Parts: sequence; structure tokens; C-alpha cells
Amino acid sequence: MSHAEEWARQIVVRHREPGHLRLQLPVALCTGPRADAIESGLRGVAGIYRATLYRAARKLSLRYDPHQANERDVVLALRTFAAWSEPFRTESLREDGGP
Repeated sequence: MSHAEEWARQIVVRHREPGHLRLQLPVALCTGPRADAIESGLRGVAGIYRATLYRAARKLSLRYDPHQANERDVVLALRTFAAWSEPFRTESLREDGGP
């Protein structure tokens, strides 16, 4: 299982209403460049007009236009940015660079 899949299983929906999701995130998604990538990436998704990550509280608040996006779109975007921010794995590469 990849880190992104493991993190996705740890995300908890804390509040849900049309146009608003508030999520509890695993600590790994709330620190450093990974948190920056998720927050800025989500702000660039069509339909999402506000993405605020409260790092210390591990909460992500997402506001979106329900006429342009739905909850599934928002969650898939979050998974995408979490996967993109996953560190490159070098342990599976040989010294000569091959698989």
C-alpha cells in the first residue's frame, strides 16, 4: 500500500454540507512541503474557491461551488495532491538506475 492510500484511509469527514467539507487529516499531510502542495493545489481546482489547512489542528476546510464541483470531485482532488506530494521512492531502484 502506498503512503497516499494509507493517508486516504486516515482522513475523517468532520463536517459536510453542500459546498463545504471539513476534514481531519493525518499529521503527514499537515507538515512541510506536502501541506503547501495540498493547500495550493486544491485552490487551483475548478469549483474550489477556498482551501484552508489548519496545520496544528490537522483540519482542512474546503469551500466549493456545488454547481461546478461535487464532494467526489473535491475528495479526488485531495487524493491526487496527496499522491503527488508523496516522496520519490528510491529503494526500489538498482544502483544502475534500472527497476
